[in-house]
Amino acid sequence: MTTQVYAEAEYRLLPDTDHRALIVGGTSLTQAVAVEFARRGIASAIVDDGTFDARQVQDAVLEQRGVVHVLDQTGDAHDLIHRASRALDGLTSLVNICMPNPRDPLTAIMSYPDGLLSRNLSAIEYMSATGGGSIVNHCALPVMYAGGELEDYVSSLRGAVTGVVRSMARKYGRQNIRCVGVQTGMLDLPEVHAWASEAVKAVDVPVKRWGTATECAKLITFLAIDASYITGQILILDGGMTAGLSGT
Repeated sequence: MTTQVYAEAEYRLLPDTDHRALIVGGTSLTQAVAVEFARRGIASAIVDDGTFDARQVQDAVLEQRGVVHVLDQTGDAHDLIHRASRALDGLTSLVNICMPNPRDPLTAIMSYPDGLLSRNLSAIEYMSATGGGSIVNHCALPVMYAGGELEDYVSSLRGAVTGVVRSMARKYGRQNIRCVGVQTGMLDLPEVHAWASEAVKAVDVPVKRWGTATECAKLITFLAIDASYITGQILILDGGMTAGLSGT
């Protein structure tokens, strides 16, 4: 009797033709989310904004026998949504990843909510006409920027993202659109280690470690695909740092 042994990349779900996702935002978290979608058999598109290695993302997705399309950053939000839908032959999920780099111009960081709202509304317009869908808006908790010049600004950014999530969920739920938020604490990403202050590195996380990109990606994928009755909520992935405090 011969026993067939499958590698993890070989033993996977068949392509999920009901879901297609657009991921917007840089850092290595983009790769983790694209790979997680691929593991679920879901094709995705990413926007090459120059903050990560798009080729590396493609290679990582290919290892999962998945599909990812790389879009350039040209055009407005409406154009982006429609280019993604054409590349994917549909669009059911939008994931926005917000991980400000302290070296970025402050004006770019503070204008992020306007761009986020535009993408949300453009995706909602498309999804409403095609049966509905989901939006996951990510942002980082201020603790990731403790001791740095962005600490106070990230607090404002976090509030803006929360407002977008709740407004979209309440207004467009009747059109079968879900909108949820993910706020992350200490994530073990190369980009974070590159700019983290000594105050950040000294943060005492209750679980005694930083979170991984894969852990975050699994939560984002769950919210985008499986959490069919969760909308308007902000989920916090922080290893317990905000336990007992007002995390939202």
